[in-house]
Amino acid sequence: QQRVESVRCEAMLFLLHGQPSGIRYWRPICHGGTPEKLSRDAVLTLVASEQELSAAEERMQALAFRWLAWARTQCAAVPSFLRIDFLLAQVKAASHVEVWTGEVSELGAAAPFEGLSETACRSRVLRAVVTDMLGLQFEPSDPGSMHKKKK
Repeated sequence: QQRVESVRCEAMLFLLHGQPSGIRYWRPICHGGTPEKLSRDAVLTLVASEQELSAAEERMQALAFRWLAWARTQCAAVPSFLRIDFLLAQVKAASHVEVWTGEVSELGAAAPFEGLSETACRSRVLRAVVTDMLGLQFEPSDPGSMHKKKK
């Protein structure tokens, strides 16, 4: 464990059936300011540039796939849902955003997808779990997808 200095905000990256399904940014009170969920546009005001944030998102996705590979070795299957929390830090003298893994959570974690209500978020994760249990094809963008058999 290591203390990370100059944290600008935190990011939660969601994987549904092994595929990236969104990133949600937030800032708890310990990182300065009031605790709040942040839009991507709001995060841009906390980091150096759009290019740096995009690069950080690419690093988060690459790390998420590494954590997914680790999870698959633990359970021999793709987990229905994983949330990987990251710390985004930027030392004033540095131009790049550092990405640090904060936590890896399966199922028991909150899933506040940006732009969706809490009810819709819970439904999305539950649908991923149920389709997995029933051996159905999961289509994250199709609310009626639970009736399609996996090929």
